[in-house]
Amino acid sequence: MMWCSRYRKLLDRMRDGEISARLEKSMVRHEDKCGSCAEFKQADEGLDFLAGIAFGQDFETRPQFAESVAMATQVDRQREKISFWIPAFVGAGVAAVAVVVMLQLLSQAGITPISNSPIGEARRFEPAGTPSFPVLDLRPPSSRNR
Repeated sequence: MMWCSRYRKLLDRMRDGEISARLEKSMVRHEDKCGSCAEFKQADEGLDFLAGIAFGQDFETRPQFAESVAMATQVDRQREKISFWIPAFVGAGVAAVAVVVMLQLLSQAGITPISNSPIGEARRFEPAGTPSFPVLDLRPPSSRNR
């Protein structure tokens, strides 16, 4: 299994001719013995063929292409996770501000306004004897006599 992971890492370098002839022969021997690595090489060559058709024959993939794609996919997943929760965080923030404002308004509603009189002064007003305006009887005329 250890050799399979090394084989897959060295496959691009072997195709580009960047490894020694001795290492290339040992990779070919491994490929003959290991069906999984032979299938991997065949799939890799198929991808190169499709890339050549799609992007032209001069298209070359970097050896780190698979790692770059995996990293970009991970970054996109993390962005999706964060962006999924942003509206909830904004809503929670707006709700928190609204609660604080309401608490401030409700706590100040019971406070009596400050007048020009000194604090602690209490005045008792006596009611006026008779009202200076006539008291109107608003009952209908039929019920006034009873």
